Amino acid sequence: MSRLLGEKCGGPVLAAIMLILSAPHAAADTHAFFVGRLWPGDGAPIEDAVMLVKDSQVAAVGQRTNVEIPEAAIRHELGDVVMVPGFVIAETSIGVASDDERTLTPEVRAIDGFDLFADYSQYTAAGVTTVQISPGRQRLMPGLGAVVKLAGDDPLQRVLTREESLRIILSNESSIAPRIYEPPVGAVSVDNPLKPTRPQLAESLAARLSGLRAVFAAAAAGDVDPDGVLDFDALRASLKRGRLRIKASTAAEIQAALNMVAELQAGRDQRLRLTLTDATQLDSFLQNADALKDTGIVLNAGIRPGQVSNPSPPSDEARPKMKVWEQAAALFAAGATDHVAVRPAADSDLDDLLFLAGLFTRGGTSPQQVLQTLTANPARILGVDARVGSLTKGKDADFVVLSGDPFASGTAIESTWINGQQVYHRPTADVATIVKAAHVYASADDVMADAGVLVSGKKIQAVGSSVSLPEDVSIKRFPNGVIVPGFVDMGTGLGFGGSLSGIKLTTKIGDRLAIDDRSIAYARQGGVTTAVFVPAGSSVPMLAFKLGDKPRLLKEPVGIRFAIPSNLTSGIPGLKRTLASAKAYHDSWTKYEVAMKDYKLKLAEYEKEKAKYEAAKKAEEAKKAAEAKKAEEAKKAAAAKATAGTEAKAATGAAKPDADKEESESKDEKPDEKTETKPSDGAKEEKKGTDSKPAESKAAATPDPNAPKKPAEPKKPRASSTLEPYRALMSGEIPAFVEAKNVLAIEAAVKLFREEFQLKTILIGADEAHRTADLLSQQEVQVSVGPTMVRRIENKLVNLPQVLTNHQVPVAFQSNATTGVQQLPLAVQYSVFRGLSTTDALKGLTSAPAHMLSLQSKLGTIEPGKDADLVVLSGPPFEPASEVIAVMIDGEWVYERGASE
Repeated sequence: MSRLLGEKCGGPVLAAIMLILSAPHAAADTHAFFVGRLWPGDGAPIEDAVMLVKDSQVAAVGQRTNVEIPEAAIRHELGDVVMVPGFVIAETSIGVASDDERTLTPEVRAIDGFDLFADYSQYTAAGVTTVQISPGRQRLMPGLGAVVKLAGDDPLQRVLTREESLRIILSNESSIAPRIYEPPVGAVSVDNPLKPTRPQLAESLAARLSGLRAVFAAAAAGDVDPDGVLDFDALRASLKRGRLRIKASTAAEIQAALNMVAELQAGRDQRLRLTLTDATQLDSFLQNADALKDTGIVLNAGIRPGQVSNPSPPSDEARPKMKVWEQAAALFAAGATDHVAVRPAADSDLDDLLFLAGLFTRGGTSPQQVLQTLTANPARILGVDARVGSLTKGKDADFVVLSGDPFASGTAIESTWINGQQVYHRPTADVATIVKAAHVYASADDVMADAGVLVSGKKIQAVGSSVSLPEDVSIKRFPNGVIVPGFVDMGTGLGFGGSLSGIKLTTKIGDRLAIDDRSIAYARQGGVTTAVFVPAGSSVPMLAFKLGDKPRLLKEPVGIRFAIPSNLTSGIPGLKRTLASAKAYHDSWTKYEVAMKDYKLKLAEYEKEKAKYEAAKKAEEAKKAAEAKKAEEAKKAAAAKATAGTEAKAATGAAKPDADKEESESKDEKPDEKTETKPSDGAKEEKKGTDSKPAESKAAATPDPNAPKKPAEPKKPRASSTLEPYRALMSGEIPAFVEAKNVLAIEAAVKLFREEFQLKTILIGADEAHRTADLLSQQEVQVSVGPTMVRRIENKLVNLPQVLTNHQVPVAFQSNATTGVQQLPLAVQYSVFRGLSTTDALKGLTSAPAHMLSLQSKLGTIEPGKDADLVVLSGPPFEPASEVIAVMIDGEWVYERGASE
């Protein structure tokens, strides 16, 4: 066992393996996997298929109706997906150590360097379940490959072949082998000299071939390398097993490989099996397919997905080179149907395996044949086809679940299974879904064939016959189905688990929606995704909500219900007073809102002008202050100059005779009576301050005529909770649902609601609307018809929806029911049977009610940005055989025929 897992495997690792192997296993159950299509890997696909798995192996495969399923089997209903065998890759370098320095190492085994406990989920996520692992990349004879599974509970069972084939690389990768230096054992002396480095067999193709022939001859002769560099015993054992894997790219290398195998085959009883890899110049050999008879051929896709390279253009004389998919097609045409395999250019490209393999259909190879190159064919080449490669009885239950057919654009790996155990499942959180069908009715007038609807979260992202898909998209197919927008029932009793009483116009009933109303799950099976709740009474609010697992309120109120009383004489004046009060209230608030809007505009202009005025005033004050400061400074300078002159004069006067002094003093004592006595500077300041205060007060009291004037705010009307709900009605945001059963009631309703108050009006319960169709059309009145669409009146069948639509009266439909909501489309279908067009019928269930309820931005058609409400029918809308097979509400599947609710 340690040799199987590597010479270094032992201790705790080996003990863990033994513990796994010794653990008791429970009795195996039988599992039944049901899929839309199953590709067995070596035959035509099977529609509506089932595969039984027991004891990790395939127990049976076939159509659902042809396979006997045990009663106790565990059922896996995988839906309309595609199942294929797990992919087998005929050559990889997964988990392989770097090259040895020696060019000939037949004893090196890839399995010894492969970690069975490593994480290979990146490959199983690509659907790869089994791989060949090859040792080395740049040596002439790097060693022995192996075949392993990339997952599984039992490490021993995962190794399918420990020593699959001896690998030889004739291409240029092996032409640069390092020179070998072997230091002597012991001290260097005359008898034990220092040996120089020696070259290896790798300089040219001729040298490599010559050296290989010599080595094979020596091995056949039983030679032993005296230096112990080449393990001849391992080489002889490999040749005895009879499997060679030769990488030969050019025509010369391919021919050399074929010649070498022919030489080795001479004199052997056992056939030597050859696998050619990366043979890019197969062109000249395809004309003589016998040369490649029984040779396994592993084609390198040679393309790195998503990358652009600059290959050298061929010369004018060069023969046009066949593309790799053309080579594959030629090989299949030549009869090499079971020994051609495909691999990516690098192991890192395995996650793009479906894309790369799909390119091979370009050459004319069928998808079934291309799938063989990934499953049954590589299994045969590797000699493990008894266990893997196809889904047939007795083989390992290794399979892949795809969202669509192999190689189709957008197909994704949904899950990967090894030995009947799931080892990968694509994450489903926030994954976009593309719902495909034979036809998609984006609207009643827009029908697309072979189209799809891309849904992300609760919204529609795209719709069309060709839709760009995100990487993680999930595909849901209805091959013969027809997708239409979700239906709208304009009048139901759903959502509250029963009737509601005491409803007033001010009552908020949206928060009372019941998540446990069992009628909802039953009702939506008919395709209704949105319902309008209509309470009993007059002047009561209505609401619209989604019929999801958790009902979602769309709009409240979505309308106001009125009832025309049977006594028109007393009833109409009362309604008129109500509407008049509502209109007066609405008009007062409308006038106020208009005035308020104008006021805010003027206020904003006032604030701008005020800011300009204050800035100008501030600038003027600053200017005056600067001038005053300048004047004050000039005054001080003059005073200082005067003081200096006085002092100088005083100094001169001190030199005069005392007589002059006495005379001056005498004059000072006797001032002139005619001279006015001047007040002191302090007295002047005091007087100035006293006189300025009244001036300032007077200036403050007098408004500046140049200052901007603030606009007056309009007076707000008095609010009324009872009249407030009517504002949306009066503004046209919501309609008036008016129950008017007979002609007189209809005419009264039209006159009151349309002619006098110009309200958006929808008649309900208008059984005699056919008699007033012209009036309704002229006044642009809409009608919600139902629950009876066709009735016999005076021995004549009247198809009310048909009559109204022919008079250009917009029509929607209502059931007036709870669980009976499910039957609304059937009632409309009867109207279609009696003459209503399918286009008008579909409009009446989708776009018409959406517009009536002002919800057209969310409902009514299948468009990007709208709610993901879809109904999938088994055939064209309103055909007798058409049924609802699936319903999606807000991006969630809430009903699928055959699934339990």
